[in-house]
Amino acid sequence: MGILIAFDARVSGYEEDIRKVDAQRTLPGWNYLTFFSLKEGLAQSFEHMALFEDALIQYDELELSFIQSLTDHSDQLVVFSKKGGTDPTDDSLSFIPPTNKPYRNLILQNEISVFDFQCFLFARQASLLLQLSRHQELVSRSRDFISSVNRTLKGINEERRWSWIYSASLDIIRAVNTASGVQLSAGKAELYDFARKQLEKFAKKRGFIAESSTLTETGTVAPENPDESNFQTDVIQTEPDIQSSTQTDVTQTEPDIQSSTQADVAQMELGTQSNTQTEAVARTETTQSSTVTTSMSVTNSQILEALESPTNFFKLYDNLCEKTLASFRSSNRKKSIDRLLSEIALLRFSQKNYSAAIEILSKLNFVVEKSGWKVIEYEILLVYAECLKRSGDWAGYLQCLLSILQNHRDSIWIKQIESIATTVPETEKSVVGFLKVGLGDNWAGPCTLHDGFQIDLVLLNPNDADVHIDWIRVQLALVENSRQVWFDATAITLPPKKSTVVTLYTKVTIPGIYVLEQCTLGLGNISFKHDFLDSSKKKINLIPHVNSLTPRLRLPSQIHLGDPRKVVLEISPGRNSIERGSCLIKIATGGIRLHIPNIKAFNANEPFGINYNTKGAIEFSHVDQSNLIVFEIPYTADSDTTLLSLSVEISYETSFGSFIYCSLVGVTTSLPLAVNVQDYFKSSSLFSKFMVTCGSMVPVRILQSTIEGTEGYKVLSGGTIDDAMIVFPGQMVSHVIQIVRTDSSLFPQPLFLTIKYRTLREDIEAVIRSWVISTFRETLVFKYAILLISALHFRFLKIDLIVLERFEESDWMDVIGQIVPADRDLVIQCLKETLQNDVVIENLVSEDRVIMIPVDVPQIQVVHTVHLGTHETQVSRTGEPISATLYLSTSTVWAGSPNHDVSSAAFIYNVIADTSRWLISGKIRGQFTVSEGRVQVELTLIPLKAGWTMLPSIEIDSCRTDISCELDYLDSARQIFVLEKEREVSVFVDTMNFELAV
Repeated sequence: MGILIAFDARVSGYEEDIRKVDAQRTLPGWNYLTFFSLKEGLAQSFEHMALFEDALIQYDELELSFIQSLTDHSDQLVVFSKKGGTDPTDDSLSFIPPTNKPYRNLILQNEISVFDFQCFLFARQASLLLQLSRHQELVSRSRDFISSVNRTLKGINEERRWSWIYSASLDIIRAVNTASGVQLSAGKAELYDFARKQLEKFAKKRGFIAESSTLTETGTVAPENPDESNFQTDVIQTEPDIQSSTQTDVTQTEPDIQSSTQADVAQMELGTQSNTQTEAVARTETTQSSTVTTSMSVTNSQILEALESPTNFFKLYDNLCEKTLASFRSSNRKKSIDRLLSEIALLRFSQKNYSAAIEILSKLNFVVEKSGWKVIEYEILLVYAECLKRSGDWAGYLQCLLSILQNHRDSIWIKQIESIATTVPETEKSVVGFLKVGLGDNWAGPCTLHDGFQIDLVLLNPNDADVHIDWIRVQLALVENSRQVWFDATAITLPPKKSTVVTLYTKVTIPGIYVLEQCTLGLGNISFKHDFLDSSKKKINLIPHVNSLTPRLRLPSQIHLGDPRKVVLEISPGRNSIERGSCLIKIATGGIRLHIPNIKAFNANEPFGINYNTKGAIEFSHVDQSNLIVFEIPYTADSDTTLLSLSVEISYETSFGSFIYCSLVGVTTSLPLAVNVQDYFKSSSLFSKFMVTCGSMVPVRILQSTIEGTEGYKVLSGGTIDDAMIVFPGQMVSHVIQIVRTDSSLFPQPLFLTIKYRTLREDIEAVIRSWVISTFRETLVFKYAILLISALHFRFLKIDLIVLERFEESDWMDVIGQIVPADRDLVIQCLKETLQNDVVIENLVSEDRVIMIPVDVPQIQVVHTVHLGTHETQVSRTGEPISATLYLSTSTVWAGSPNHDVSSAAFIYNVIADTSRWLISGKIRGQFTVSEGRVQVELTLIPLKAGWTMLPSIEIDSCRTDISCELDYLDSARQIFVLEKEREVSVFVDTMNFELAV
């Protein structure tokens, strides 16, 4: 208790004395050191009682009072007769702790200098901050302290000033080295960096490093200025890192770097670097004597040792750089790390250690424009590019040039890229930043002069110079099977700051819907790629020109059902005169085998010998525009299939060059007609009814139907029908003929039903194709002719009438949607103008087709002719018997083999009647043989009901299973009219109350 009372009394005494002395501040003869002694006594009292915070406040107030007096040039500081810093060890002596120099004695003797007083004040503050464990605050205060002392030492030897800054920075780091933390690491990193920059100044002065080898150039330091009023400003300009350290790393702009780098690296423009480490070493040998004399003012042992040789210097310098980088990384100061690495890389560049510089610069993130480092980025990239160039890394040099070009479109960089285009190994680069790629308005369609497709590409050259492109390729892929097609263009020069439309062509025709994948621009060994899939998948419908080469798969013009099955591949050259070509045919339908060796080939209806090339393709030559190449391809199928598809690849040469057509062509293998036959046998003739229907949902126009006799058979009537008729799905046309056998001794031969027909599909296609070509030949719509033909063909496929009504856009949406957007309005307008007038279409017909169907005449061994004769009239009465005779006769005219004896064959007849209508008396069931000839059976028929009544039916069965027979019942449709036996009928009508008698 007594200690506290004594302490309070002492503090009160100090405070009273301080107030008295401070009140006399304006009086002449006032001594600042007296005021200082009282304040320090109070601070020591607080410190002895472990009140470090209160003690720190006293020293802070002393510092503020001192700075104010120093700034105001008060004569109260006359006791500070000198600025100080001239003692031999002042540049290297550690001021933490403050006992390393007798500061207090100097104060009491009124001999302390400004330099020593500043060091003593900061040393006391540092001691208290360490006691309070406020290491981060100590580091923060140290920046202001070093700047203030730097101003004080400005009038002395600059090397001693550099040495003191170096020593002070490391002293403060050593004082807080045991503590840790992100912000503390950032402060330590800045102090390390500050010390490193002082070493650079020594090295530059002695020629160890070039003036332009770092981002901190002495040219940016403010000149010596004795004017004390501008001292603080000079310090800020001299050491910007200390003054700007309070800013966050994200917003740090490093003004000293920006101001110096342009001058620094401008002198190191590619290929002009002249300051090298070899020259620095040479200068060191010639200035050794001056180094010894000037270095006597520096007492820091580390600096003296480093200045002995470049090797020692770079050893110390690299050590400081490593510590600075470690501290920056601990504090996550990415921009500061990049800045320091850039300076190190520049130093390595000046030493011609290009590999080391490349290793450092390759790790930097050059995307720093948002932080205000755009200039730095550009200059560092220049150095990086020069390093890569001198080390022979052409691929890296190219990438660096492209990075420079993104923000600096100077012509020099375009020339550099073009100059190394043939030197750099084959490489792929993104076109982003070099050129801009897009699609034109009319971006896809068929070629107008020759087969193939074309696509329009828009290339924007944002650079300040012409860009020469050796070749351009655009890659498209089929949506169906991802097969790729390339469009090409030759060399082109793109003018600066302009867009150029480039038309690319492909001589490969593969119709279908494509996805635009990528564009490649070639410059020497460099391939610049632009990926269209990154933004959106652009689909393109490539439709061939109506006059281009076209393959077509169809059934043969003449089909003989008895021959092996075959299809016809028809190749129309269109507008081409083919000099030579080849056709590779592959089956695309499972379960079908093509008989390639048995293919027959025709050129302009003239057969030609087939030669196969090494790929197995059929070769042909000299095909004029008006001729067709036709291949008849036999095949066999493992199962009944209705669709056959072929993969066709046609390579051909014309006056415009070599072309390729690839496509999948198909045909329905089912016949367009279906024929059913019903046979009616007579004893001496055969009536056959041929019923013709459509084999599919496509109508068929039947032009002629003919069947001719053979040596054993003769067609008597109905052999030919010349009337043309159309058979629609669901309808039927009948053709009845009478056949007699002329010679039963001959082995029977089949008859042939020949039907000449045309399918409505082919007629419609011929008419529509002719109309579209003749109508739109001179219009923009002509390049979409195939699209229009397909749409119209589908509409009128199932009817025998083409009606082109007034244009309604809604009816054509499926067609318009497949047209390039830039052409849609023009196509709509053209269709409107064409269809609003009366349309006259020439009635064209397609090629007639013939189908030959073998008709085997049925071989029946026995034909029975049955007649049920009645002896009465055709009118009878119920209950009255009718006498009838059943006549049975046989014929073997239609027997297949004349050597087969059926005379002994027995048959059973059976008379079958409706028991509600007939009573039959007689032998209604019996047996007879062929040898008996004509057989008669007497029967009595008694009708039971009145009205028209069918005669009883007859059935005949063979007693042997190996003998077939047919029945010709002559009275199968005969009827007898039966009357009621009664003569009188009475009708009673209740509502009329009378009786009507008849």
